[in-house]
Amino acid sequence: MPYQVVETVKFRAKIENLEKNFLPRIADFRKGLHITLSNDPFTWGKPIPKKPGQKYGFYFVGSSDKIGKFPSFDVVYRVDDDTVYLIDMRGLRL
Repeated sequence: MPYQVVETVKFRAKIENLEKNFLPRIADFRKGLHITLSNDPFTWGKPIPKKPGQKYGFYFVGSSDKIGKFPSFDVVYRVDDDTVYLIDMRGLRL
């Protein structure tokens, strides 16, 4: 059974801002990210140690490939029983 992928407000705002300037590559990345994480979120990112105060679930960080002249960036996400939460994007230097 596939995982449900949910974008937090913070993640959605950042990726939609990038899509305004870097379509269709960022839109393709976003679509591919949803597909990959809904099928098996444990194959893409690397686990990060749990910190005090974090919500339930396993936290991961995955890095994108460089997209043309656009630099790679990291995506932070959390996985619980049946949902993947896209939390943040970091490492962007535009």
